[in-house]
Amino acid sequence: MANRIVGAASALLLAVSLTACASTVTTHPEYVSAGIGAPVVTGKAVLVMDDSQRNQTITTGPTSFTGSATTLAAPVGPIIAMVGEKVFDAGFSGGSEVGSRPQLDAYNVAVRLDSYSYSYDQLSSLGFAITPKVTVILTADVTAPGAKPLLRKSYTRTDFTVGAYAATLHPAEKINQGLHLALGDIFREMMDDLKAAAGK
Repeated sequence: MANRIVGAASALLLAVSLTACASTVTTHPEYVSAGIGAPVVTGKAVLVMDDSQRNQTITTGPTSFTGSATTLAAPVGPIIAMVGEKVFDAGFSGGSEVGSRPQLDAYNVAVRLDSYSYSYDQLSSLGFAITPKVTVILTADVTAPGAKPLLRKSYTRTDFTVGAYAATLHPAEKINQGLHLALGDIFREMMDDLKAAAGK
């Protein structure tokens, strides 16, 4: 009986936390680590993003029924710029920067966000917990110093999650954390590809 009461209370709190509302999140550098102990490519990197990309915010609702009355405004451009610069700064011996134009003496990584969506998966836990999931597709077009084409690839993270929770008053922040971590995972994979393509 006690378990049923606790379960009902948790389900009620989940429902209350995801009723009609609009949430706004921000960048959180502490959500993601570079994950690279030492530089793996000699040279510097420029994460090439124009002003519209760097300032892009996407406001949308989840793809799930749970939370369908809510919307979330996520500053995807600033998050991509922050996470990418953090990973590249650790992965390149000359560090990295975000710029609107390529530099001839640098590895230039032009990125494009192709897709971003999220959901609150409550069905897989029979309604007693929610698993926030984020899906991101990011395309990178990379040139080596001297403007030599080096790599073009799309990176996908589907239903990337930070784990289920039984109750929270800040469900949107769980999505935000998942977005940061998914992008960190993408940029680390990109760093592996750049190391292989550069041959150093």
